Formats: sequence, structure tokens, C-alpha cells
Amino acid sequence: MDIQDWRKKIDAIDLQIVELLNQRAEAARAIWRAERGDRAARSTNPTREQTIFDSVRLHNPGPSAR
Repeated sequence: MDIQDWRKKIDAIDLQIVELLNQRAEAARAIWRAERGDRAARSTNPTREQTIFDSVRLHNPGPSAR
């Protein structure tokens, strides 16, 4: 592959990332809507956030894992 091919590959991956981020945001919005009536549930959940970060690190075998 030449540089142009790699750049096209990166562009395609970037579009996939954007799509996945939008799907994640929509899921988070759905949770927010479901919890809207419950004031306690709307607060930040540090344990859940740490679990997400830990999972991402655990499942990241790639070059950005460092």
C-alpha cells in the first residue's frame, strides 16, 4: 500500500469512529431519558465511569494502549 491508500484507510476508519461515537451518545441519551424522573440516578456515577475506563484499557491491545 502506498501513502494514499493508507490515508484512504484512515479516512474510512475515522468515519466508522464517528458512527460508533454517535451510537454511544444515543445510548447514553436513552439512559438519561429513562433516568430523568429519578434524581439520584441522574447524578454522575464514578464507579460506572471507572469500570468503563478499565474495560477500554483491558480490551485495547493496540498501539494506543500505552
